[in-house]
Amino acid sequence: MNPARRAVLAILLACFALTTTGCVQRSLLVKSNPPGARVFLDGREKGVTPVEFDFKWYGGHKLSLEKEGYATHTETLHLSAPVHHQFPIDLVTASLPVKSRDRHTVEVNLEPEARAEAR
Repeated sequence: MNPARRAVLAILLACFALTTTGCVQRSLLVKSNPPGARVFLDGREKGVTPVEFDFKWYGGHKLSLEKEGYATHTETLHLSAPVHHQFPIDLVTASLPVKSRDRHTVEVNLEPEARAEAR
């Protein structure tokens, strides 16, 4: 293999490595008062509070918490990307060879069923 081909191949491999090593880990931490509520995101059970799990996309998500003796809590979350993960800045930050973490936190106060039924 001639030196010019080796140089081109090395540059291509370096570009590939740089663009595939950077990534974003998006996570959601859900806490409840009292703790121990079952957590559902978009209809899928994610665990019992406090619980942290990854999510794949930003935007609207249906969050539900269920705990015996307490009214079910349901809300729509609007998870937004931080500025450095928005177009066009993300074209640069996504290609950096570093991992990025975007952590969102939600805290929910559950109401006892008797109080919720009185409303």
